[in-house]
Amino acid sequence: MLRIRLVVTACALVIALPVLGQVQTATLRTVPPTDPVLTPFNIPIELDHTVVFGLTGWSFALCHDATILEVIQIEEGPVLQTANGGDPVDFVSTTLVPGEGWTSGMLVDFFGANRLNPGDNLHIYTATYAPTSLGSTTPCFCEGIGEIPVTTWMLSGDAYYYPSYECPTIAIDGMGPVFLFRAGASASTYEFFGGHGVVCQQVSIEELETTPSPTPVSGFLMTLHHDEQLLTVLGAEPTPELVALNGGTEPVFWSVDLLTDGISIATELSTTGTTIEFIDSTPVALVEYETVAAAVQSQLATFESTLYWDDPSGSDNAVTTPSGDVTPAFFDGTVTLTPVFHRFRRGDCNGDATLNIGDVIHVLNAVFGIGTVPCLEACRTNADLFLDLADGIYLASYLFLQGPPPPSPFPNCGSVAGQDCAIADACP
Repeated sequence: MLRIRLVVTACALVIALPVLGQVQTATLRTVPPTDPVLTPFNIPIELDHTVVFGLTGWSFALCHDATILEVIQIEEGPVLQTANGGDPVDFVSTTLVPGEGWTSGMLVDFFGANRLNPGDNLHIYTATYAPTSLGSTTPCFCEGIGEIPVTTWMLSGDAYYYPSYECPTIAIDGMGPVFLFRAGASASTYEFFGGHGVVCQQVSIEELETTPSPTPVSGFLMTLHHDEQLLTVLGAEPTPELVALNGGTEPVFWSVDLLTDGISIATELSTTGTTIEFIDSTPVALVEYETVAAAVQSQLATFESTLYWDDPSGSDNAVTTPSGDVTPAFFDGTVTLTPVFHRFRRGDCNGDATLNIGDVIHVLNAVFGIGTVPCLEACRTNADLFLDLADGIYLASYLFLQGPPPPSPFPNCGSVAGQDCAIADACP
């Protein structure tokens, strides 16, 4: 199921539905913030409706002025988690249309057995916006945006209804620095037989509006959470962009706290005034995870898991600037895990389940195109991207001169993403 990740605004959508001689109504409401908008802000979206037979689904688009606002993300409200007979709705799709707005489609139940029942103040989304300039703007429902132009309707059974709109105005009265913590997306593999897999996730920071000038940053605190049933966090390292600070001596303070369901990273760049500017999306941390073997072992499925930021109030996430700590906006990340089935032991070039001089000879034969290789990756004994004389020398050094052992997978069998190794007997 696709997950929501986009916007909303300050609009109300009113629908009149004639059913059994009565006018039934629905109001889709977005409530603008009451305080002056300075930094990223949330807008809850609520739905009131009295449709007797319930709503089956909807489609709508919502446009905004991209010169004043930028959409950060949309979270599903509690109603969408329970509308399908106590379970999440079967289908939710939201797509950002850069520079225009976003589109949303929802279907409660593929089979039509469950519907969104009548009620007031039904919390369906929470949207996060970031102001990018001063002024007033009126985000409102619209038609025709998206790669496949979206129209707006609500569905009850097999009847479509076309709503009217009410759209309040949001005033951007002032602005402070607006930072975005972004977890991004990564893809990795796990061993079908053993369940082992490793994921390296890049985390970045971006200042969304740098006019009139970028904001110097001297440190940050971030907390990123994961599904502990699927992943275990191993640690985090600063990226080359941070390592290059202070003459290449890394940040003066880098602290990592491993949590059961997440990781907290705190850093101070320097004690001498060194700062960094996040004009573009800049990687700041590489977070490493491993799979929970028992959860994925012998599973044919591709798993997708969300990496999500902690408390939006900022207690666990902040950017340190000359004017004080700034609460960032957030963009969650995803990890996609795909099973791999072919296992090998690095160095076992001839595939006989042992490492000896025969494997050294097999590597050298392979370099010169002699004979067959059951698993090319097993012959790359130093684990670089090439098969050459260095691999034969590396393996011989390990076997006879107490040199370093072959990199993983070794000494146990394992797999490498993208490698198709036809070894069956050597690695049960």
